[in-house]
Amino acid sequence: MKKQIKWLAVVICFAVLAVGAIGGFQWWQHTYVPGKIENLIIDSDVAFDRSNIRECVGAVDYLFVGYVEKAWDFMQTKTEREWPKYLVELDGPCTEYQLKVVKNIKGTLRQDEPTTYYQQGGISADRSAVVVFGEGTLPKVGHYYLVWGTCGDFEMGEFIWGGNSWIELEEGITSENLKNSKIYQAHVEAYKHEERNDIVQSIHNNYARYMSVHDVGYDGTPNKVLPGSVSHEQSKRRIADDLKRARQAEQARQAKKAAGITGVDALN
Repeated sequence: MKKQIKWLAVVICFAVLAVGAIGGFQWWQHTYVPGKIENLIIDSDVAFDRSNIRECVGAVDYLFVGYVEKAWDFMQTKTEREWPKYLVELDGPCTEYQLKVVKNIKGTLRQDEPTTYYQQGGISADRSAVVVFGEGTLPKVGHYYLVWGTCGDFEMGEFIWGGNSWIELEEGITSENLKNSKIYQAHVEAYKHEERNDIVQSIHNNYARYMSVHDVGYDGTPNKVLPGSVSHEQSKRRIADDLKRARQAEQARQAKKAAGITGVDALN
């Protein structure tokens, strides 16, 4: 039970970070038959319209063009190299990427040092499946991408995000001719007119938005928040309240199940 509660706490944090109150837990509930699946696609719901580029930009704190230098798969290397504690506890498909920031669109990431990015998705433990989220794909080393993401307080501001957070730039586009990319130009324009729906705006107003350790403004302070964000302490209290309500709702659900209350009656 304690382990389930700990996982639930992390899931709530994931939901806040991914501005999607549903999708964060779906991949834990999915089961598959080892050796039978080549590509496992998991739905990843978010609280904004993915088809609206202005909402996509408005939902995140960082948007940049990145070049993938290196990649490590968690399930295949978790015993060989050090990983963040929360990823070890979750023990699910995840990939770490080392990126070179080519151009900032939103946010001010350093361009003179590598940026670390943790992406949900990767190779399954038994190598029977490549797990991806929604219509997202796993980025390839040596390619340029439009990347959007947000940061968590788990490891002092490393990026973490779910599916659909990478868009590969057009063939032939590099750091030298970036202005020729229609994808890049479209996101620059979207940033000028970014939008937030009511749900995303509420999340921005009530939960901490953390600064990346790779931000030019980062001064070494743990859990440093972005300008205009609520404090780390306020956010922690709200997440604790969310966890309490989630625990109470789960206890009520289990009680109704034990009492044989099902269907519509269980919703009351």
